[in-house]
Amino acid sequence: MAKNKTVINIHARNYIHAVFEERLRQEGFRCPDDKLLCWYRSRGEDIVQSIVFYSTWSNMPLMMDIGYSIHPAFTEPVRTSSVHFSNRPWDDPERFKNTPIFEGSLSEPQGYYPFSEDAWVYAPKNGGRGIYTFDAVLLPLMEDVATIEDTYRMHKSRRLEEMQDEKTMMAYRDRDEMEKKYGILSATFIDMALYLDDVESYPYCKYWAQKGCDRFQSLCETYPGRKQYQESLDHWTAISNALGEGGREPYLKELEARKMKNLQRLKKRIDRT
Repeated sequence: MAKNKTVINIHARNYIHAVFEERLRQEGFRCPDDKLLCWYRSRGEDIVQSIVFYSTWSNMPLMMDIGYSIHPAFTEPVRTSSVHFSNRPWDDPERFKNTPIFEGSLSEPQGYYPFSEDAWVYAPKNGGRGIYTFDAVLLPLMEDVATIEDTYRMHKSRRLEEMQDEKTMMAYRDRDEMEKKYGILSATFIDMALYLDDVESYPYCKYWAQKGCDRFQSLCETYPGRKQYQESLDHWTAISNALGEGGREPYLKELEARKMKNLQRLKKRIDRT
């Protein structure tokens, strides 16, 4: 398994190097290691933007996607050490959204073929073999977001639009009324709502904070040795307390401390390369 992991990482790296690396560096993104899977750039000291290349399967030729995010610096960026990224944060779209790698319109047949003998990765046969995804889709989105206010506005609007989609409305038709406006709220979304004091969203935030506490309390009891479950429970508990009377101001200080820690850690990793 370790050998296979090394092999697929090499093939992924060769593809990323050939198609994406130069453009990513031109636009200010930096990678903390030579695997070229994870790329980050900061907008001032408030916003972190991420690009993560990954595959849901370890079969070759690899079919790769791009995970991307625009989030406040007090949220820890997603990272992976292997292109086969099975434990993606699927429940936090503010921290990790995904898109296929494509050229032109997705409504048109793409025609995917292995990129090369030393980059056995399925890539679009036309154009820049996938660079369109960065240049025409992700970069314009990221260029429009420069502040926490921009970031929250974008994520909130996206949620409202998605919940008005006909299929989504049908899927949620029998669910609690508190779930129908924004969908399942992530800890990242609620942290932004607290930071910007979006009072309108607080009833929904409180509902999902309690859901988060209940979920991870149960997981901690079932898997007492899982550190990540305890960390998530601590986070949701802190959010729940922050949404209570007099809890927001102390929590803002915690978010500020988390922001400085994340930025220092990110700078240290990138400075090593």
